[in-house]
Amino acid sequence: MLTLEASALSYVFFEHPESVRGRFEAWTFGQVTLFRSCIWDLRVVRTARHVDTAPAPILSLILTQFGSGLYEQYGDRLIGRPGRLVPLDLNVPYRICWPGECRALTLQVPLESLCLSAETIRLAAPCLPVSPMHDLVVNYLVVLADSSDELVAGPASSALGDACTELVRALLLSAARTGTDVAALPDAVLLSRVRRYVLEHLTDPELCPERIARAQHISVRYLYKVCGRGELSLEQWIIGQRLERARGELARPESGYRSIAAIARICGFRDPSHFTRRFRAAYGMAPSEWRRAVLDRSAP
Repeated sequence: MLTLEASALSYVFFEHPESVRGRFEAWTFGQVTLFRSCIWDLRVVRTARHVDTAPAPILSLILTQFGSGLYEQYGDRLIGRPGRLVPLDLNVPYRICWPGECRALTLQVPLESLCLSAETIRLAAPCLPVSPMHDLVVNYLVVLADSSDELVAGPASSALGDACTELVRALLLSAARTGTDVAALPDAVLLSRVRRYVLEHLTDPELCPERIARAQHISVRYLYKVCGRGELSLEQWIIGQRLERARGELARPESGYRSIAAIARICGFRDPSHFTRRFRAAYGMAPSEWRRAVLDRSAP
């Protein structure tokens, strides 16, 4: 079983059940547990019914080291990339997807010991990467995992768990403060965060100004105001980024088996006809014409 399943009832789906693979290690420091996992092609869903049936008052702090994962909680989608921390409150429904191979460290801390409200954790969740403590905690977890075999048997094991708890608490408080004070950030910083969020969720057809604003803890009106001051036409920029991604995808020989409609979908366009119109307007030719021209040029 995967690390989260060790403490939270959930549905687990293997994309290739005929060849299930996984490797897990665990160390306990007082009330805190550290996992190191390597998993392949896995999806996990914890529903509201699971939470009601089997409460799990635990916060999981996940650090991806290889591969990537998609985490959905509180209505937000967070992408776990190497070097990025993602928190999961196991007492709140969530969905996780690990496509391909993913290696991660997971620190599990009892919610009670953090002494933080559920709202504080919710505010902190999307803001961890911009906390000044983020990289400190990342480095701490890596060093802890590398030394866990020696440390777990030492006399200070329980005290080390307490230190982990306080470090995670400080990280969440720092990130939550960033979330609540986001409207006070300079426009350039906020726009940078908006752009990064858009690029991380570019292929999601559900991406919209309302969701972008919610992820930044600002109103849609304020989002448009900041974009206006930065001379950024949000919707047009998103479409332009999706078109550029589609143009690159169409030029890849290994994508030759994909239909134009399929490429439109994986680049975030719901309607293939709309995609074709926008592509022609941007590049002066239809997607099929672009693909043909590029592949003809690259042919020997």
